[in-house]
Amino acid sequence: HDNAIYTQMWQTILAGNVWQSELVNRRKDGSLYTEEQTITPVMDEPGRISHFIAIKQDVTRRKTMQEAEREQRILAEAMQEAGVALSSTLDLDEVLDILLDQIGRVVPYDTVSLMRVENGRAVIVRARGNPPFPKRFLEPENVVFQIEETPNLLELVQSQQAVIVPDTEKYPGWLKIEVGGHIRSWLGAPIIIEGEIFALFSLDKQEPGFYLPKHARILSAFAVQASLVLHNARLFAEKEENLRREQQINRVVQATNATLDLPHVLKQVVELAAKLVEADGAALALIMTDNQKITYPYLFNMPENFGWRPSPRGQGLAWRIVETRQPIRLASYSTHPDALAEWIDAGVHGFLGVPIVAGEACLGALGLFHFSPERMFSERDQGLAELVGRQTGVAIQNARLFEETKRRARELDLLNRVIAATAVAENETELLQIGCAELARYFAVPQAICAMLDESYEKVYICLLYTSPSPRDRTRSRMPSSA
Repeated sequence: HDNAIYTQMWQTILAGNVWQSELVNRRKDGSLYTEEQTITPVMDEPGRISHFIAIKQDVTRRKTMQEAEREQRILAEAMQEAGVALSSTLDLDEVLDILLDQIGRVVPYDTVSLMRVENGRAVIVRARGNPPFPKRFLEPENVVFQIEETPNLLELVQSQQAVIVPDTEKYPGWLKIEVGGHIRSWLGAPIIIEGEIFALFSLDKQEPGFYLPKHARILSAFAVQASLVLHNARLFAEKEENLRREQQINRVVQATNATLDLPHVLKQVVELAAKLVEADGAALALIMTDNQKITYPYLFNMPENFGWRPSPRGQGLAWRIVETRQPIRLASYSTHPDALAEWIDAGVHGFLGVPIVAGEACLGALGLFHFSPERMFSERDQGLAELVGRQTGVAIQNARLFEETKRRARELDLLNRVIAATAVAENETELLQIGCAELARYFAVPQAICAMLDESYEKVYICLLYTSPSPRDRTRSRMPSSA
């Protein structure tokens, strides 16, 4: 810190006022930490300053949590807004423009380009500069890369995962071009459609070592959403005559991006998916938290008297879809060795199941059913259902990210309230009361107990019982210690 902050500190406390601020200090091991300091002047009887009391607290963890919460919030908001913007059009050119307009909100860059992958080449079809780059950047000799001759692109295509080049000067075989002379740190991520790389994002910075694994994770999540929208656009461009189905796809995309209320989204998705492929019924299967069972919380037009019991791992087609991450399409459900007896009894004949995927994770499966043996699902139906499954996976991922952000915010708020309250606590009892009260409120429980070890560290005694205020009982009582 410069001298100005210390000058301001002395001016404040010598004037008889309390000074409070956060300073970055260095530990003995050389690491930096953030310290919250409060310095209070103490007066003698004549009113002169006799000495100062300084309270210092390491708030590095709190600052880290605040920054993490801020990053998660920004990402969740940006992903939602990008999804809404992207769902507003299915024109391929407009989608490409929106992708590059939105990507800067989640990952910083000096230059970003969107490359179309085709016939062993990566062709730049859209680019942005920050500040704007020379027009020659998009001249023909600068926009086409032979993937086999470009090591970073070859690594990305072969792995189908995001790739970071921390320092292009130290990366073996880095392809140098005149307009890319500024690039020192590079990040790329594939946009995968139906198992094939359709396009890729290329971002760069002038600072070596700028891109970190967190940037790769964020860009990969953005690429997943981009893949869904680009797939939508391609399907619409190829099959314009199938207007009804295309409109249903757009409704699915809008439903999964318009809100982070997951139950509402998933209920809509199941219904829209059934209507999209003209299925008689539909069910959404999700893996339970124990990762050993699949449950069916969202149904559409299924028999009312049918009990959809959770399926243990390995039983039923839903588990096969989850474990293989592959769709299953059957003309006769009952003939499959993994068919469940209760589903056969429910009248299921035609079956189409697709995985619900978000990045590398498979979260469950979407099942679509025909109850008439004359009706069958087509390859086209399968492609559309897979699209819905991927979009649903992103919606679940975004909603969970949002819930995690809210949870972190609540924890941070609790921590801040406790810190603020303890700063004014006059004694240990009041300090414990404040802590118990805040914890009871956070966990929404009527009581909180504080237990401590005795001086021998061999016994625990209850030193405080806090009871939440109620119209009939607004007491806080201290319990006597016991063995």
